[in-house]
Amino acid sequence: ERLLSAGAPMDPQEFQVHYSPLMHAASYGHVEACKYLIERGANVSARSFYNGTALHYAAAKGQVEVCQLLLDYGADPNSFAEWGGTPMEWALETFEIEAAKFL
Repeated sequence: ERLLSAGAPMDPQEFQVHYSPLMHAASYGHVEACKYLIERGANVSARSFYNGTALHYAAAKGQVEVCQLLLDYGADPNSFAEWGGTPMEWALETFEIEAAKFL
């Protein structure tokens, strides 16, 4: 909260790292943190160095509740990552069957 209040960047391109805070929160299932970041301007469509979105990372870790939240905020379930498919495909690749079924 303090970092965001001080103007810390939220998307990977803004601070030249591989993943955004939203992507990290999504992959670890931190629903409230994801909601907080999105409501303060985090881009649900931002791409990582590997071209995945927060939805890709949530799906790959089986975070169904986060997947739902991201979809509610406009994430594209058909978004194709240049390095390997849709969020559903990422879920299947990591054997996260419930997330794949959800998507």
